[in-house]
Parts: sequence; C-alpha cells; structure tokens
Amino acid sequence: MVFTWGFVQLADFSNRVHVLIFWSFLATYVPMLIGLAILWGHVSRSTRLVLKAIDMATRKVPAETVRAYDPFGPGDPKSRLWL
Repeated sequence: MVFTWGFVQLADFSNRVHVLIFWSFLATYVPMLIGLAILWGHVSRSTRLVLKAIDMATRKVPAETVRAYDPFGPGDPKSRLWL
C-alpha cells in the first residue's frame, strides 16, 4: 500500500513508461491480493470445521446404564422381531 501510494505521488503519468509500470504493477498484485483473500476465507472455513469436529468429538456423552449381558449388543430386545 505504501509503495503504491508513493508511486502514485511520484509518477509523471504523462510519461508512458510510468503508466506502463503502474498498470503492470496493478495487473500483477491485484490478482494476487484477490487470491490471498480467497485463500484466507478457505482456510478460515476449514479451520472452523476442524475445530467444530474436535469440539463434537470431545463432548461428554451420557453413560448408559448397566444391563444384563446381551450377545447382540445394547438395545431393546423387543425390537428384534426375529427372536
């Protein structure tokens, strides 16, 4: 920003070389700045998703009550229609 401001203050825009240098500077750095802004947004979103996943993975789950041994795993035995 300081370089751009300084160049605009010092440049003689009636000189075609100064105009060419200015436009080449803008043509180079503006797409880079736009790309960095897009990358910043992507990284921020990805970081938010990772932090949300870590938060959800570390939450305490209410413990189940102790049940009699069931070889088919926890669950309601009445829901097994084939038994």
